[in-house]
Amino acid sequence: MIVRRIIIVVLALVGGAIAYQPASAQTSDTPSGLLKADIKLSAVHRPVDNGLMVRGLTNLPDGMRLYVALIAPNGTMIESLSTVVAGGAFQSGPYSFHGKQIPAGSYTAAIDSAPPGQQPSNVQSTLGHRGEKLTGPFVKAQREGRRVITTLPVNVP
Repeated sequence: MIVRRIIIVVLALVGGAIAYQPASAQTSDTPSGLLKADIKLSAVHRPVDNGLMVRGLTNLPDGMRLYVALIAPNGTMIESLSTVVAGGAFQSGPYSFHGKQIPAGSYTAAIDSAPPGQQPSNVQSTLGHRGEKLTGPFVKAQREGRRVITTLPVNVP
């Protein structure tokens, strides 16, 4: 296990950057060559414009296109915005409710990746042209290929 971690660090340093790699991204039950998608979310209020930013940490490749929709506790979609993964992270927003601050509470973020054929070439080479190298509980098979489609809780402070 220590040797594997050293190899990962050396490979990351040789590549010139260290990307976010959560512990659950590649586990012993994930076959080699596959990427087990992992996403962790947080919400941050921006006092400047009363907007809410949704931030995510992920092991998805840089350049991957995502859509993040903020869903109110009653199930109403507040807004859906597009974003791109960069350096193991993404940010979406600002979200507001008719220009006003979103009230504190428990919301849901619905995350949906663009279809594999609409992803940049570097993402397609990492995940496969139909997303066939993408796996995990956040991944769903669709007509266009395998995509990240999930909902995660977001607590608005």
